[in-house]
Amino acid sequence: ILFFHLPKTGGSSLRHLAKSNEQLEYYSNEHHSMDASKALITHWTKTTKNENLGRTKFFEFHWQLEPCKYFNWKQNKILLAFYFLTFIFAQSLPLFQVFQLQEQLRAWRLDAKKNRIPFFVFTMLRTPLDEYLSIYNYFCISLGKLKHVACPEPWTVDGMITLLPDNPQTRWLLDGTTLFLGGTSEVDTLESSVSNTSYQLSKSMEFYCDWVGTLESFNETLSVFHLMGIKFVNTRKNQALGFSKITKDDINKTTLSVIEKRTTEDVFLYAWAHARYGMMA
Repeated sequence: ILFFHLPKTGGSSLRHLAKSNEQLEYYSNEHHSMDASKALITHWTKTTKNENLGRTKFFEFHWQLEPCKYFNWKQNKILLAFYFLTFIFAQSLPLFQVFQLQEQLRAWRLDAKKNRIPFFVFTMLRTPLDEYLSIYNYFCISLGKLKHVACPEPWTVDGMITLLPDNPQTRWLLDGTTLFLGGTSEVDTLESSVSNTSYQLSKSMEFYCDWVGTLESFNETLSVFHLMGIKFVNTRKNQALGFSKITKDDINKTTLSVIEKRTTEDVFLYAWAHARYGMMA
């Protein structure tokens, strides 16, 4: 099981469930290089089913994935033509940064099928407004007050609008990196445009993912695992850090309109995921 964990979409709860489940062996790329992580998954998928693999492997990709710079289409017209033809015939442009791993994902799935090993890829999304607030509340306010990041003050609605990049979920899917709002290394990435990418992202996700859940329908994702014979009991309650945070009550109509304009790609992805996978479980 490969889980691509977008920040603040319920992934920490899934991590807790996976770690505490006796049916699963939990792994993540937090303390491993991407090369080491890929080598480990390759070993699993190339192992024949009659060899002793032990419990089901659950691998969480959450921490920064491989560096990915935005593609300069104007300077790479030949590759642009190639990717266009790829889209026409395969219906999947390689825009989804998670699927900078796409060749590995394709190879892993083929090897797993050859060796009769079940292989499952999934991710989770969240309603764009809630995600927008939660990203800022956690990565800026909470971590800022704990002195883990130097997130610029004031920590207000206006400060959030000024600092937070647009479409945070789309950006993670494109760049595969946690958004450190007080950091420095992601500046170029956060200033890059992600306009008009969500449709192509959805096609890539549909091609490579077996499931795209939502935080708001968290139990549907648990039901999918139940169908696979993995029993998750959702007893965990997230512990709030106790800091005052920005809530929906702080958002007026003008600010809401600004946020809606800044999350149009995320809105498309969420609506697509809800329509495509909602109630399937």
